Amino acid sequence: MLRHVSIASLFCIVAGSTAFAADEVVPSFAAFDREVKPVLAKLCFGCHGPEKQEADLRLDQLDPDLFEGQDGGKWEEVYDQLGGGEMPPKDESQPTAAERKVITDWLHQEMTRAVALQLGTGGGVVMRRLTRYEYNYSLQDLLGQGVDYTETLPEDRAGHDGLKNNGSVLGMSPLLFDAYAATAKEAVRKALASREKPQTFFNGDAPTAEDRKALESPEIPKIFRYREEFAEFRPRPLKMQPIGTYDDGVVMYPGASLGLQYRDRPWEGRFRIRIRAGGLPDAQGLPPRLRVLLGFQRAAQTVSKNLVAEIAVTVRPENSEVFELTGYVENFPMPTKYVRTDSCLKIWLEHADPIAPQPLRRPIKIVDERRKLERAFAADPVDPAVVTMSKKKIAELEAELEKQDLDFAAWIDQQSRLYVDWLEFEGPYFDTWPPKTRVDLLPQPEQLDDPVYVRDVLRRFMKRSWRRPVTEEEVEPFAVAFSASSKVLGSDEALIDRLATVLTSPHFLYLVEPVGDSAGRQLTAHELATRLSYFVWASTPDEALTELADEGTLSTPEVLRKQVARMLDDPKAARFARHFATQWLNLDEMQKVAVNPEYYRHFESKTKEAMSEEPVAYFYHVLNLDRSALEFFDSDYAVVNQQLAAHYGLEGVRGPAFRPVRVAPDQHRGGLLTQAAFMLANSDGSDSHPILRGKWLLERLLNDPPPPPPADVPDLPKGDPEFVKLPLKEQLAIHRKQPACASCHDALDPWGLALENFDAIGQWRIEAPMMPPPAKGKPKMIPVDAAVELPGGASINGLEGLKKHLLAEKKEAFAEGFVRRLLAYALGRSVQWSDREEVDALTQRLMSQHDYRLRPLIEDIVLSEAFRSR
Repeated sequence: MLRHVSIASLFCIVAGSTAFAADEVVPSFAAFDREVKPVLAKLCFGCHGPEKQEADLRLDQLDPDLFEGQDGGKWEEVYDQLGGGEMPPKDESQPTAAERKVITDWLHQEMTRAVALQLGTGGGVVMRRLTRYEYNYSLQDLLGQGVDYTETLPEDRAGHDGLKNNGSVLGMSPLLFDAYAATAKEAVRKALASREKPQTFFNGDAPTAEDRKALESPEIPKIFRYREEFAEFRPRPLKMQPIGTYDDGVVMYPGASLGLQYRDRPWEGRFRIRIRAGGLPDAQGLPPRLRVLLGFQRAAQTVSKNLVAEIAVTVRPENSEVFELTGYVENFPMPTKYVRTDSCLKIWLEHADPIAPQPLRRPIKIVDERRKLERAFAADPVDPAVVTMSKKKIAELEAELEKQDLDFAAWIDQQSRLYVDWLEFEGPYFDTWPPKTRVDLLPQPEQLDDPVYVRDVLRRFMKRSWRRPVTEEEVEPFAVAFSASSKVLGSDEALIDRLATVLTSPHFLYLVEPVGDSAGRQLTAHELATRLSYFVWASTPDEALTELADEGTLSTPEVLRKQVARMLDDPKAARFARHFATQWLNLDEMQKVAVNPEYYRHFESKTKEAMSEEPVAYFYHVLNLDRSALEFFDSDYAVVNQQLAAHYGLEGVRGPAFRPVRVAPDQHRGGLLTQAAFMLANSDGSDSHPILRGKWLLERLLNDPPPPPPADVPDLPKGDPEFVKLPLKEQLAIHRKQPACASCHDALDPWGLALENFDAIGQWRIEAPMMPPPAKGKPKMIPVDAAVELPGGASINGLEGLKKHLLAEKKEAFAEGFVRRLLAYALGRSVQWSDREEVDALTQRLMSQHDYRLRPLIEDIVLSEAFRSR
């Protein structure tokens, strides 16, 4: 929350004053020892002193030097807690107004003087290494290839604020540097390609001896092109098979899948898939959807299978269109445990429409009359039950099907159909030759024997890679090294070495902002362009930003505002949405929780994938449409795709793309609090976990993280048969009676219990199973009780009560917490107490001027003193 004791006046004093004289910036230790420490000892040392250190805070050992000491952040917490009346706790002896004033006045004075001394530095990080994802995007944008370069790079860990771009945690090790060097060399080699155009091989006719020799030779570059003409395709005519034939190809019914595999194939590079197809809509007029997947097959085993694209086919079969898809083979990796030479590349075509809106059941009489076999066509309407019987019995069964299965026949006629004429695969694929990636790096390769031209090539690449102009003294060593190595390796290989060396320099791997002559200074135009680009795009500045930096006009507020708007409108802003939302909301935690298949038998991995995408898509929707950030608490829409809509029981959503869908109040969706990703992340995979849910809400949405639990906290008595019979709410109430647990859980549990209507996978429920379930039989179901009393005394009931309370009482706390997290992400460092002026000013404008909208907040951050200086 914003400070109850006004901090704005503190910074007005600092901003409007001249520099303090030398004798004024000496910490007032005498006043601390004489006036402040005795009051702290009386009020605070009992819980935060030698005997006890609640919340891991020991006040008697805090350094009172707020100028150069290491405890400024903890003193800021003391100031906030005392100034806001939140400490001491209500059940402890309270200070008099005079005692409280002694501490807050001293802190106010010392923080004012210390901020005046430190203003502008903000604890800035001198050199911050690129994160794993920033490194990947930077290489992609520099080299013009969409390859995922992170396969050999370790994951970055997050700082205490949950952000992975915090410079304090981005270290460098010899192993990591070696991985960077190897990755850079391979990336440059792919971008430069070869001088000679690869030889193309087609499927069909048997290759000549010369072709076969070339295919088997690792020295000769190869392009593989395969074309499957489905006019000759004749699948085995089984009863109710999902794939049929027509004059020009195959017809695919809902649920159909067709796989094509190739032993001779490329292992890397760009590929192109072309498919000629048409379709007929279903009874509601909706077109069929063609899903294309690529992966690898080993004998009868599928070892990888990943989506390339899903296409709505809106043209009729007689007007078939050619659909073209491109990608990179490297982005569809085969698991490392499999041997390449033992696997085939495989392409799947699938009719992605749902098979049936509800089960279609028909009894199938077996002639011997010993049993009946009932088949639910919802599972797979084109796969009849497998029954072992004689030919005579089979004939009788088929005759029975003809008589009884009229409802299924009528249903299948109402479904959409795909008509596929042919499929073509080509890889590696080049739009032009030589490829653009080579021309961009080396427009005139025949001039590589000209030292002047070589220096120009190196200079241009170094400027783009290092994100600033380079001097001739910096270019010279690279030019000399190229000259020497080209005599041994050849010019292409020597150039690959030099460009890879540029990409392993600290000037590329780090965001370099030299300190200069003073502790704080304004960023240069190129440093500002870099900071802005990595904030919004997680990558290197583009040509427009670089030109403005070269001209020296980027730093003007008008230009900066225009650039922020341009960059947020660019598709690359989706990177910001993905990585900031993922880190702010701790989305990675969901991947660590396995859904218990005993409890959720029909849960699919595809649903979990969609769950992880929902918060990112929702955040990007709010950002892109410049909507209020209060919609993170509640909204009348959800942002879902077909998979997730089905999980939530929302109708009318088709396809893999996320889009906003209007929701009614009784559908219990809208906002972050209803999203399944957070319900699963804060569960044990079997049932909800109110403590984790409460902790997540306080930590991520309200910026009020609970203290770590004490070391002597007792476990829940799960071995007590009477205890485990109790509803979860009553179990937690008993736990809170423990003296070591009460203070934390009173502030924590109610927030999570208010979300008890959501199970572990985020589906709404009005009853919950008793946990743990019995060894046999179904668990006992009890009504969900989500009525709670929140800290402070407010009584709410469930999700709707929680949403209303947050919007009525916690907007300010949310706004400040969000600003602090976003500012930390923008700066690449933790927000410190010396940033208070900036945080408070940004928060006030977000609430009072911007109606909680994100785009103006981002613009304000970019124009802030903290962002434009180091």
